Formats: sequence, structure tokens, C-alpha cells
Amino acid sequence: MKRFLKWFFLLAPLLCWFGLIGYCIVGKSRANKGMGEADGLVWGSGESKVTVRVVSNLQGEIRKHSITATKPNHAALLETEFSVDEDMWGGGFVKAMQADQDPELEVVAWGHHEFKESFFLDYVDGDVLKRPFNEASPEAREKARYWHETNVMNPKVPLFAFFPLAAYYTLAAMILLILRFVRRRRIPSSSSSTP
Repeated sequence: MKRFLKWFFLLAPLLCWFGLIGYCIVGKSRANKGMGEADGLVWGSGESKVTVRVVSNLQGEIRKHSITATKPNHAALLETEFSVDEDMWGGGFVKAMQADQDPELEVVAWGHHEFKESFFLDYVDGDVLKRPFNEASPEAREKARYWHETNVMNPKVPLFAFFPLAAYYTLAAMILLILRFVRRRRIPSSSSSTP
């Protein structure tokens, strides 16, 4: 029983930490389900076909997205930009996902710090409309919030949990060393007292 408790107290925190990492990985894959790349998204066909192009680049902690919707003759129907501040647990995305009730995917530009500026592009009768994200369906708004939770906030939890875990194992190692030292000192003294 003593040996079981020793191994339990040594392994349980480590297993919990690995469990946190697994939880974060599973949550991230669930959040990204149903979200595709917006670059290359095609709406309609023939003369009303519209292709979306997204070019992203990182400048310091600001990720800038240039979004262009073009017709087959390369005439731009809509050109817009969206910047996401990734500092202080910010984050965001430009993805193809379902944002309203129609069957087509929309291009959603969403940012945690940029919530008021967030929008989605909707294809309606050969035209592309830019709508504020607060007009998106409740499911899309919840998906954006969940994406931020699982892609930005949750990955920090195992990192923050690592420091108490390291302190726990450092303390456990010190206690084991002290106990081992005390036992070694006790054994010679008890053996020297016997005739």
C-alpha cells in the first residue's frame, strides 16, 4: 500500500497535466471543424462565379488579411482588409464557415479584440455583401467564441500548470532526499548501539 501511494503521488499530477494537453488538442480540433480556408472559396458558376482570395501577413503582433472577391474576368467585386491584434490573448481568423441560414459558406473575418469591426461576406444573387458579424447566426457567434477559447486561451493552461507541476516535483524530490538522508543516518547509529 505504501508503494502504491508513493507512485500515485508521483504520477497523478503528471497524468493530470498530460490530460490537460489532450483536452486542449481535442477542443482545438472540435473548434476548427466546419471551418475551411477562405482563400480559394468559389461562389456561383458561369458568369456569376465569384472567387475569394485572402492574403495574410504578420507584422509584429498584428496579422493583416487582404480579402478580394473577383469575377471570372478578374474584376474585383469587393476588396477589404481586416487586421487582428494577437497581443494580450487576442486572436482571430478569416475562414470559410456557415454564418447565416443559406446553404453557401460565408467568409468570416473575426477578431477577439476587433469584435466590433468583425464582419462576414455573403454571396447573394451574384453579388458579395459585407455584413457586420453581429448579424451572423447565434451558432456562428458561439463558434467564434469557442474558437478563441480553444485556439488562444486553452493552450496557455498547460503552460501555466507546468510551473506548479515543476514546483511540486522539486518539493517531492527534496522531501525524498531528506527522508533518504535521515534513514541512512539512523541505520548506522542503531547498528553501533547493538553489542
